[in-house]
Amino acid sequence: MDIYMAPMEGLTGFVYRNAYAKVYGDIDKYFTPFISATVSKRMKTKEMRDVSPEKNIGISIVPQLMANDPLAFKMTADRLYELGYGEINLNVGCPSATVTSRGRGAGFLAKKEELDIFFEEIFKNTKQKISVKTRLGMSDPDEFDAVLDIFNKYPIYELIIHPRTRNEFYSGSVHLDKFLYAEDNTKLPLCYNGDINTLADFEKTFAKIKVPVNLMLGRGLLADPALPSKIKKTGKNNDRDSIAKLHYYVYNGYKEIMGKDAVFRMKELWHCMIKSVEDNEVFYKKIKKSKGLNDYESVVTEYLGEASV
Repeated sequence: MDIYMAPMEGLTGFVYRNAYAKVYGDIDKYFTPFISATVSKRMKTKEMRDVSPEKNIGISIVPQLMANDPLAFKMTADRLYELGYGEINLNVGCPSATVTSRGRGAGFLAKKEELDIFFEEIFKNTKQKISVKTRLGMSDPDEFDAVLDIFNKYPIYELIIHPRTRNEFYSGSVHLDKFLYAEDNTKLPLCYNGDINTLADFEKTFAKIKVPVNLMLGRGLLADPALPSKIKKTGKNNDRDSIAKLHYYVYNGYKEIMGKDAVFRMKELWHCMIKSVEDNEVFYKKIKKSKGLNDYESVVTEYLGEASV
């Protein structure tokens, strides 16, 4: 079983990916936060920097595209092919209102005829392997039956399923029965994504999954950076030195490209990662109150010490 890092906008860009690979590893593929496909091959500076091969040396990267126009998908895919990417991932799972209101992400699942036509075009005209990250539908888990029928018509390299609807966002329990339905009703390679936050979550969920599938981790990995290592039993854990090293590489990477605004990005990351640190309530309160680089650095050094890098 391979383990993937999920794309999370603002959090799992090249800075975090490279830091994570140095300290923990045990990730087989890193999926980039989505790139908005356009009819021009040009990408935004931020997007281009994130997928630049020079920024991702030694780690396996899969760029993710957000698109509902076949030409835009092809043009952006061609640009990524020129950069050396042999696999791209299509996002039809993002639940954000700004995305779904434009018929993209999970919003595309509500337009099944258009989705079918879109797939027919991109699989005729794209050089790379295409994997797909999806939800079940917009509002009813049973929408997935018809969605899967569409997917089954095409040579999808891997189908990554987050078994919730768009309207459920990240609340409530996942519909594991729908993932099991996919097991029984497709020959496509599958990957599971959703609510794996602990080793116990993994063991409970995967005890019910009958066929070999891969695993994509998102919020659970950010909260517990050692989670992939626990699943793979490679012996790494969240000791203070590992967390300090991860912080050192991430923080210095953000400072290089963001300057004083790196503090705001680190506060966002600590919101996810704080449970991996002892005495975390007091520590987190001080992080949230910190102002400026010097203040923030003093708080982190007080609790984590100096990283032995």
